[in-house]
Amino acid sequence: MKKLKLAILLLSFAMVGVAATGCSNNSTKPSGSTSKVVKSGDDGDSDNTGGGSPTVTETEPTFSFSVSGSKITKIKVENLTGNEIEELVIPDEIEGTTITSVSRAFSDSSLSNKKIKKLVIGKNLTNMDFSDTEGKILDIEVSEDNTKYVKSGKFLLSHDLKTLYWGNEFSLSELPSTVEVLESYSLINMTDTTLNIPGHVKELKSYVTFKEFQSVVLNEGLEKINNNALRVDGTIEIPASVTQLYALSFTGIKGITVKASNPKYDSRNNCNMVIETASNKVVLVAKTYVFPTSVTEIGVDAFAYTYNFSSITIPSTVKKIHFGAFRFCYNLVSLQLPSDVEIYTSNTAKSDDLEDIIEGCYKLKSFTCPSTVTKISSTDFYGLDALEKIYLPVLTSINSDVFAKTPQLKKIYTKMTVAQWNALNYQDTSGRLADIEIIFNASSMA
Repeated sequence: MKKLKLAILLLSFAMVGVAATGCSNNSTKPSGSTSKVVKSGDDGDSDNTGGGSPTVTETEPTFSFSVSGSKITKIKVENLTGNEIEELVIPDEIEGTTITSVSRAFSDSSLSNKKIKKLVIGKNLTNMDFSDTEGKILDIEVSEDNTKYVKSGKFLLSHDLKTLYWGNEFSLSELPSTVEVLESYSLINMTDTTLNIPGHVKELKSYVTFKEFQSVVLNEGLEKINNNALRVDGTIEIPASVTQLYALSFTGIKGITVKASNPKYDSRNNCNMVIETASNKVVLVAKTYVFPTSVTEIGVDAFAYTYNFSSITIPSTVKKIHFGAFRFCYNLVSLQLPSDVEIYTSNTAKSDDLEDIIEGCYKLKSFTCPSTVTKISSTDFYGLDALEKIYLPVLTSINSDVFAKTPQLKKIYTKMTVAQWNALNYQDTSGRLADIEIIFNASSMA
């Protein structure tokens, strides 16, 4: 029996050795949890000869970590029985490297459909990404020496109790009144089916939740709404207290109004837009809208990244269009712009190229370039898979192979003469231009 014990002990050491082999920075590194032998009915001295309880071998989960610099990028579990992990400890350091960050580390298939009953955060961690932890973590324990995070009831907060990072199975009505900032992914485990942001919350970070809500109430007190903060399948009213929002603050929104007392934004004439009052610039557009004649600018990404629009006509009263205004309008087939509209960068500087305003409009079939555009950059026509014809004004430069990613383009109409076109010295290394007819001296598209 002593020989059997010795064999089991040597096997245990061998398993630990295998788990630790080949570890280095930017590679998979094991945690301190290793397989061990547990004996049932053995006091450790007797041989258990003749009718004693048999020796039982069990294993604890083994965790390994993929590390890049001071950041854990993947956590993998092995030797797990069942779907529950009693405790997962984020190491303070691995092979002498201090661990300060965990980034999308819970997506490994070994953690799929698993529940982590307790996640332990040590003293050094200052950046915990919860984006891939929805429903996985049931509780969190934080070192008293951690300078960023503190646990308060069912919530993970900042030390000043003003920022919410995480909570498990909670309602917003339970949120501490000290909380002013909802951090990214902080609401992914919220149980509410309607969203009522408390008045003590001043800022919504990007992606506070993945859920889509039909009913959303933003109360007075909210000041800033970051890009992609909420998914709203309904209508919403912007409080008077909001002074900073973006074109992509809401995804899928059907209708939007701004409280009349808001000093910065308005939704004049029931337009279903958010307009920056001082500049008459469109900031955000709902699914259905009406253009007020007083609008003179289209802001950065105002119509971008949506399936909402198949046709957009910009009135002649609009004089400025900013960077990326219509990019990745996935269903956009028709876009009509004023011929004299000017294009601006994201930094509000006047530009002489398209500034990616139609990039990624995969269904757009035709496009007339405003006469103010004199340069075509490499990404201006990127992803225009359905584009069949285009009108170009007189250009001073055009990047090489800009038509390489427009497989359906058959005709280019241009105001330029043959001599002006040749002077551009367009580099067509893809050979795409051989299949395109160019109509020179054209005043418009046929």
